[in-house]
Amino acid sequence: MRITKRRSSVVSEPKTLKNGITIHHDKTKSLMKESWKTRHSYHNRQDGLHQMDRTCQTTLFRLRTGHNRLKAHLYKTYKIGYTDLCSCGEAAETVKHVLQDCQNYRMFRQAAWSIRTDLQTKLWGKIE
Repeated sequence: MRITKRRSSVVSEPKTLKNGITIHHDKTKSLMKESWKTRHSYHNRQDGLHQMDRTCQTTLFRLRTGHNRLKAHLYKTYKIGYTDLCSCGEAAETVKHVLQDCQNYRMFRQAAWSIRTDLQTKLWGKIE
């Protein structure tokens, strides 16, 4: 027979502090949550970033910070490879080069962005 701990749906019992103040954990937690939402109203969990899966979020953060698996970063930071040059041979394989200029990725860029879009918008979205 397997014994598992079940979470009670009953509201937690209030606790009385030494100074006589009674605290209701659930009520305190909800008040703190509302206070945080009020102070951080710009934090919108419905924006595009929070709708992405973890893999896409990670890729986007790596592109934004420059800590990624592109040749320029790997060669500069860890001396991995013989050069930081992109396989197209035109420039170093950086985020800017891949997302803006590289001929190898032209078709992918056109599929993602039908019109010419600046790097800032590609990485961070439109500022409203």
